[in-house]
Amino acid sequence: MIDTSKARSAIFERIRAGKPQPVEAPEVPAYGWPGDKVANFIKQLEAFDGRAQRFDSRADAIAWLEKNVDWRNKRVCSQLPDFKGSVSAADYPDPHKCTDISATVVESHLGVGEMGSLYLTDAELGGVPAIALLCLDLFVLINEADIVDGLHTAYAAVKDTMREQPYACFFSGPSATADIEAVHVTGAQGATSLTALIYKDTAH
Repeated sequence: MIDTSKARSAIFERIRAGKPQPVEAPEVPAYGWPGDKVANFIKQLEAFDGRAQRFDSRADAIAWLEKNVDWRNKRVCSQLPDFKGSVSAADYPDPHKCTDISATVVESHLGVGEMGSLYLTDAELGGVPAIALLCLDLFVLINEADIVDGLHTAYAAVKDTMREQPYACFFSGPSATADIEAVHVTGAQGATSLTALIYKDTAH
């Protein structure tokens, strides 16, 4: 029997000293995913109770938001430079109070066709992930050029930068659970809806 106690003790000493052993990110195989990536994204997102809207330009997506997101007497948290909400992430030093947000509007720079997932990090969420987790409705803009085919492609794209963000998560539809007798309930722990606003950007 191999005694690994000394090796474990050395690792624990390094951790206590603030010098944890570096861990290299594993290589991600380059598996492709068949079909149209945007069509797959929409199909999978809707399978997770999400919604999708397609636009010919970012300006059209912003115009749709201005028309369809009614923020009169509501708290709309926007992290976009070209869509003004009534609050922003900076207004929530206490993330527990994010439950009073009616809608959050952010932008994702990576979508996954295979799973209909949107990648959001601390940068897009203004350092307050709770604005996306505890709001009532979540709206996410994404350039269709930023949607990749599968998870392997997505992981390869973020594996070198993932550790630069305190928070990073793939969102696949709104919050849901099936804990009680396998009954699917949307919005059980967080956002009751997630809408992806997919726009074209010829300059991208």
